[in-house]
Amino acid sequence: MVVTAILSALAAYAWSPTRQEDPVMENWESMFVGRDIIDTVAFAQVGYIHNASYLGGLVGCVLALVWMRWRRPCLSRNTRP
Repeated sequence: MVVTAILSALAAYAWSPTRQEDPVMENWESMFVGRDIIDTVAFAQVGYIHNASYLGGLVGCVLALVWMRWRRPCLSRNTRP
């Protein structure tokens, strides 16, 4: 779960806007209203990383549950006397 969270956060950082002229920054304009944000690009990058890490954690949790469900029948067959 931790690995998928970290990998998705790194991917989001690579995908996040890197300059103010990026068209994606228009989507973030409403987040800046009423806040004293100095570096809006860094704010958007941190938003991408934050949201992607939660998504990666959720994906990792689902994968772990699927893996545990898949392995459970195998484990119960091997532990019988």
